[in-house]
Amino acid sequence: MRIGNSSGLLLTWLATLCAAGCATQHPVESTVAELPPHAYEQSAQDAIMALPLFKRHPEMAHYVGIGNPVPAYQTSMPLLGGKVVWKGYMVEINYNVTNFFGVSHAATRYVLYDGDNVHDVVGDYSEAGVHLL
Repeated sequence: MRIGNSSGLLLTWLATLCAAGCATQHPVESTVAELPPHAYEQSAQDAIMALPLFKRHPEMAHYVGIGNPVPAYQTSMPLLGGKVVWKGYMVEINYNVTNFFGVSHAATRYVLYDGDNVHDVVGDYSEAGVHLL
């Protein structure tokens, strides 16, 4: 009896997952109407430095480099897809973080843009439900 209940729950979960995948919206690149952000390098650095940790300890973050803006979109449910809640451009920014003990490591954040305005800053864009177009 327990095996039957477990199988039923598993099948229900799989059906829900498939239904959510079918309901996921996938915009095309032409739906990102605005142009890539202008002068995004400084606004991306400013967005990183506005994060709570670096706002209190700006000496901890050392800018390394920045990528080019790429079209992207964000869905409402990161793991299951869902509706598109944001679309615009994403910029990868790399920096070194030095902790209180002087140990340094490389870090990457992603800055999301609505036109020329910063929409959000995310660490792992796939966990945040952001997808490249």
